[in-house]
Amino acid sequence: IGAFLRDFEPLMKDLFRKPEKVKQACEALTPVLTQVGKATGKIAKETTGSEIVFCPFWYNTYLSPDVFREFHWPYAKEIITELADAGFTPLVNPQGRYDHLLDTFLELPEKEFIAWFDKTDLTEARDTIEDHACLAGGIPSSLLIGGSTNKVKKHVKKTVNELKTGGGFIFSTEFNAMGDAKIENVKAMTEAVRKHGQY
Repeated sequence: IGAFLRDFEPLMKDLFRKPEKVKQACEALTPVLTQVGKATGKIAKETTGSEIVFCPFWYNTYLSPDVFREFHWPYAKEIITELADAGFTPLVNPQGRYDHLLDTFLELPEKEFIAWFDKTDLTEARDTIEDHACLAGGIPSSLLIGGSTNKVKKHVKKTVNELKTGGGFIFSTEFNAMGDAKIENVKAMTEAVRKHGQY
């Protein structure tokens, strides 16, 4: 609703002025977005063999935990669960911080989705989620853009060594992080992952 129909500011007002109408709109849109996810997942599988369906959201950064849990999470959870039940692998990407809402992921189908974080503390995410889901993330775009190759290598080594134990970890960049990254830093990151990511 906030991304395509009402925009951010009107929706923020609607949450307090017309909460029931917002919920009705969410209830109406949930099956539509679920079918869109299934359709894109089917196309991806037929063309690439991948069963991953990208499921991004960002209101976790702007809403209070209580408001997020009431107005956003129930519908996101339904979409993600239906995609998993249909045989797809939801790539759940809460953009921004999600540390304060990590427990919600324990409500999703166990070992049926990937939790891809950018600003969230991955160690805290692993401690909370444990092996309930595969974790993805690992390097901030700011480090690839403005850091040195030495800092990149140290960061990768530390992150991989902390999170690879037991498996279920995909080292990756943030969403849309590569555009301004230094080539030498991308190379350093790749080499460090290959070196320290061995089991």
